[in-house]
Amino acid sequence: MVPQAVDTPIFEHAGNYTGKQVRPIPPVLDVEELAQGIELCAENPKREVNYGQAGRALEILHSLAPPLYRRLAHGAFVRGTWGKLGAAPAPGNVLASRGPYATAGGWHARRQGALRRALLAAAAGSVRGLFKKNS
Repeated sequence: MVPQAVDTPIFEHAGNYTGKQVRPIPPVLDVEELAQGIELCAENPKREVNYGQAGRALEILHSLAPPLYRRLAHGAFVRGTWGKLGAAPAPGNVLASRGPYATAGGWHARRQGALRRALLAAAAGSVRGLFKKNS
């Protein structure tokens, strides 16, 4: 299963040595919705399932126009994923489990502003990629 961003605590629990805050790029899937999709895949296995409309759109773009996908996607992912706020280097829960323990990351409930900023930054990165000269 290849989902787009999911509202889980992975953005707080993953190791981060970038020096910047990490955030998902909307649309962010609900944990329960994705869990139902995983259950359906377990009952009816497929080699690969791209879950979510944004993920599906990117898959189609990649299939039909790989050069355009590369121009749009790289800037969108870089600018959308890393925020402007700094973050101290952290190993996350790679070496040891740490709390808080939850399935939901709270992006839908209390971080709408961060999601809007991520989406705008991703869109700006895509537009910039369209006009960037090939290197």
